Amino acid sequence: PSESDEDFLTTYNFLNELEISYLHVFTYSERSNTVAADLNGSVPMDERSRRSKMLHLLSDRKRCHFEKQFLDLLQDIQIIISWFILKHKNTWLIKFFLWN
Repeated sequence: PSESDEDFLTTYNFLNELEISYLHVFTYSERSNTVAADLNGSVPMDERSRRSKMLHLLSDRKRCHFEKQFLDLLQDIQIIISWFILKHKNTWLIKFFLWN
């Protein structure tokens, strides 16, 4: 409930360094009848929203990076198959690739 700017940036930088593809981000909110509801120094709601937005953007960037790896792999596979077809154009394997 009282995370400092420095604490948040430490967490952000740590998450940024991890090789993960998704972050499940939610904004902290106090609940009545809990210890956290009575603590002093809560982060203002607009700052919570800003931090949440930063983490969502980080998650989006990590997801895009993760997905791009597969697109690059698919492109490499297409190149290999194209090369194979050109190299072995009169074999039964070509028919297998084209009709399956």
